[in-house]
Amino acid sequence: MSASHQYIYGVIHALIICYVLLEFFQQTSATEVTESSSIVNNSTGTDILLPLLTCHAKYTGYKEVRWYKDYLLIKNGSSNLSGHTLSLDTLLGTKFEHPLKLQGYYWCETDYAKQPNIH
Repeated sequence: MSASHQYIYGVIHALIICYVLLEFFQQTSATEVTESSSIVNNSTGTDILLPLLTCHAKYTGYKEVRWYKDYLLIKNGSSNLSGHTLSLDTLLGTKFEHPLKLQGYYWCETDYAKQPNIH
């Protein structure tokens, strides 16, 4: 293979990678902390801030928003506004006994075009 063919092959390969990355970033957005509520930890008597997480999607056409904590599904909601938010104070007592159990990595996922997109 000549040098010009290798160059053209490299350029085409780079363009395909750029296109795939561009599509990925156009379809996803972020999970962000939008508000915080304060509760008192009864065991220590200190205030604890519990955030409200909001899932942002840059597209429409999905029917479901799923919330995960450390790779475990903790909430399965619809595409309405309440499905886009996850309040950690509602998890306390229903899913987790102690505020320290709320620590972890949270993210949301949608079912856009039958392919999950993580935010």
